[in-house]
Amino acid sequence: MCFDKDNNIYLAGSFTDTSSIGNVNMVVGGVFNLFLISFTNDGNFRWVKYFPQSSAPVIVNDIKMSSRDELYITGYI
Repeated sequence: MCFDKDNNIYLAGSFTDTSSIGNVNMVVGGVFNLFLISFTNDGNFRWVKYFPQSSAPVIVNDIKMSSRDELYITGYI
């Protein structure tokens, strides 16, 4: 988890099969898929992005925000 200059919250992780966050249905195959989600500083849902993988699982290790609000995610495929 990390925060931007406005204290918005960012989380990254992996999921399998089908998941729903907010009003977004993330439908993918059975491997681990990357997601990135953001909430306001008071916990309200802002948005979610997901990146489906066809064959190789994606594992997230860490997420960081730079002093210029640039988001970095580390992990492996």
